[in-house]
Amino acid sequence: MKAILRSLAVVLLAFSMTGLAMAAEHGTSQEAIDLVKKGISYYKANGKEKTFAEINNPKGQFISKDLYLFVGSVKAGGPTLAHGANPKLVGKTPWVS
Repeated sequence: MKAILRSLAVVLLAFSMTGLAMAAEHGTSQEAIDLVKKGISYYKANGKEKTFAEINNPKGQFISKDLYLFVGSVKAGGPTLAHGANPKLVGKTPWVS
């Protein structure tokens, strides 16, 4: 559980959805922090499967302005577990150290 929460706190980042016409406004750093905290709270209340499904939902609550959440494995070279801007990346390894 701690590893998942650490993963959510550290790896769940709100990034700009460059190239996606989701919103005209840019989110602030505080809005990004709030979105991450909302994701952590949702995870605690609903568990991994429901949280990842909601993050992958392009019309879900974890997309705001040009911000979105994604979850990656805490292991180096591990797969993407959920991705708010591009669910096709789930299961893929975004980077290798």
